[in-house]
Amino acid sequence: MMTTPRWVKTRVQPIAVRDVLAYLTGVLGNRDAYGQVFEVGGADVVTYRDMMDLYASVAGLRKRMIVPVPVLSPRLSSLWVGLVTPIPADLARPLIDSLVNEVVVRDHAIDRVVPHYPIGCRDAIALALQRVGELDVSTRWTDAELYGRSPADPIPTDPGWAGATVLVDRQVVNTSATPEALYREICALGGEQGWLVGADFLPSTAINQLEMWQAETFDTVTINRELGWAHNIGMNVMRVYLHDLAWQADPAGFKGRMNTYLSIASKNKIKTLFTVFDDCWNPDPAIGRQHCAAAQRPGAGATDAGAGRAIGARQPPWSPIAGNDLPALGTDGQGRGHLAAAAGRR
Repeated sequence: MMTTPRWVKTRVQPIAVRDVLAYLTGVLGNRDAYGQVFEVGGADVVTYRDMMDLYASVAGLRKRMIVPVPVLSPRLSSLWVGLVTPIPADLARPLIDSLVNEVVVRDHAIDRVVPHYPIGCRDAIALALQRVGELDVSTRWTDAELYGRSPADPIPTDPGWAGATVLVDRQVVNTSATPEALYREICALGGEQGWLVGADFLPSTAINQLEMWQAETFDTVTINRELGWAHNIGMNVMRVYLHDLAWQADPAGFKGRMNTYLSIASKNKIKTLFTVFDDCWNPDPAIGRQHCAAAQRPGAGATDAGAGRAIGARQPPWSPIAGNDLPALGTDGQGRGHLAAAAGRR
């Protein structure tokens, strides 16, 4: 006999994991699903008591006599769950608090977007028990031995390569675009456009971006060959750095060379992300023949603090690039060919 809280009479609509995955994959890239909120559920509406009876039946257990009582508060129930299962009471209580609420599908809009027929509760339990019997379950509720720890904390079963250090890469970019416009760009990734796979690009015959973009050293043969190599190994995008001195020395020619590069990249099915206003390693860059960092100042690099101070003090005139001129850089005559323009390090 089982004494249970009154919430065992609450109606729910349990859904198998395989059906959840079917709905999730069905809305991916589906324009009818954009901006929508869908309710999903299994084929059966049951109570928690019904679920216990179904589990006992499928598992071959004797049917339990269930007696709901009004005295089992959520706090008492959570303490009991914490005692007999690996789930901490602090985690169990909010879960138990929610069991008084019916969870039944009211809006069936998902059926018009993703036609799918979920399995019933009995079948879902049978499949789950079958996987447990075949030892085909990678994780289960009995792995939840938290006891005051975060789920992200290391545990003894972690592989050796997992380490004990958590690294966070957080990048923030300010934009005047609307949330709707940004969401459209996010949705454009993958699907027909494909996922972006690439690297920073500088032709092997150029020491830095100044040498790449100057007329005397703009090497279309090498650019074409090396972008072809990139495409052949599965890349589809390159980040390419620009420099203000190359623009100031020859604005029209600079723009023409950018369009030439975009044409070569397009032929090799490579998209381009231009990074504008980006400096070279040289603390005092100048148009003309370039020299490698090691030859000019051993040990200096692109992140050298002294170089950064000198570059910051150079104060180049940005007015020729400001205003309406910037969006026109490298538009290949049709406004296509590059993904965006990003501000570089200054």
